[in-house]
Amino acid sequence: MSAALLLAGAALAMQAVAPPASGAVAPSPDSAWRARFQVTVDSAAGALDPIRGAGAAFRVDLPGATAELVLARAERLRRSCQAAQRPLQDLQRLLATRALAARASREQAGLRAAGVELRGTLLRCVAEWTASPPTPQRADSLEAWGPFRVSRLNRALADYNTAIREFQKAAGLWKPAPR
Repeated sequence: MSAALLLAGAALAMQAVAPPASGAVAPSPDSAWRARFQVTVDSAAGALDPIRGAGAAFRVDLPGATAELVLARAERLRRSCQAAQRPLQDLQRLLATRALAARASREQAGLRAAGVELRGTLLRCVAEWTASPPTPQRADSLEAWGPFRVSRLNRALADYNTAIREFQKAAGLWKPAPR
């Protein structure tokens, strides 16, 4: 029985080191690196969309909104800011690893700097949009300061989006939108 297991293990090991079948081509390290960059950039950019949506939703019919609705909308925005931190952190780590393309090193450094700024903005968002304690006074404060904070948040998101697009164009990752 043990001889059969050894033989099966040896056969699996041989398959693991065997060259790919004819016609199959393993991706080059650079193309795998580019693909990883693209996925990570897309993930970070996509994580910002819920923040934009929650910010827009917060402003809808704000003067007529109940305290409970204001608190619920603020909590949604806070959670969106919190959820975006992980993909942004993943991209920051990848950007710090090595340059994707020499021609994009300036834009990559710019994106890293914009990421540091956005991280601070997201941390501030999580702190400012907390709905605790869920009191009418907290709802009034969020209603009064909310539009200003949403505008400031949208400005930071637009700046980061610009840095992402500049990096993608310089690194050859950018694809124009289909028409």
